[in-house]
Amino acid sequence: YMHFLVPGGVSEIDYFSIASRWTNPVSGFFWSFFDLLLLALTLSHGAAGIRGAINRSFMSRNMRTITTGGLALSYLLLLASSTWLIFTFQG
Repeated sequence: YMHFLVPGGVSEIDYFSIASRWTNPVSGFFWSFFDLLLLALTLSHGAAGIRGAINRSFMSRNMRTITTGGLALSYLLLLASSTWLIFTFQG
């Protein structure tokens, strides 16, 4: 939500605007946590949709288990690497 309140609109968001938000000593932790929360909710929403498609597409229980496991692994890897990136970012 706050991403759209940037003066000049979304087109003004670049590496430097994100870096200044995340490295700000006063509000940096808030923005890091906020961005991580948005990312986690977005990933969860997408994974739930893909899981629904998997359940409708694969009739074999083994294939559903394998593809759902791959989806869960991908979700966890993306969330873990994003968390690491956000909280170890040096600017």
